[in-house]
Amino acid sequence: MGGIIASALLGALAIVLYLIAYRHHKEKGTILSNAWLLASEKERENMDERVKKYEYQVAKNIYLMLGVLFSLIAINIHLETSPLFYFGWAVKILLIVIMCVYVVAQYREGEKLRESIKSES
Repeated sequence: MGGIIASALLGALAIVLYLIAYRHHKEKGTILSNAWLLASEKERENMDERVKKYEYQVAKNIYLMLGVLFSLIAINIHLETSPLFYFGWAVKILLIVIMCVYVVAQYREGEKLRESIKSES
């Protein structure tokens, strides 16, 4: 019984993450990233459109990967007795490694974008 409830909650969380990723894909709503949330109101108004588009893209990809991760965990709860259980954990570990590499790569790309915008000014 507890597995069903946990799976349902994780599935619901995954759906919420997919919806957030979709809104970021459409570039609507608040950008849910540290760069946007920690910026002052003045910095947000002065933010270049290329930076906003970049922040939407990065946040979309992160929320999409988190949605996949939570979906896999919800499915994996039901596969505890199956040989696919270990395959599911291998996929989740691989996804976490990919997310870490992606975040570092996007951070470096964002720094280059910000420097190029500053040099244009």
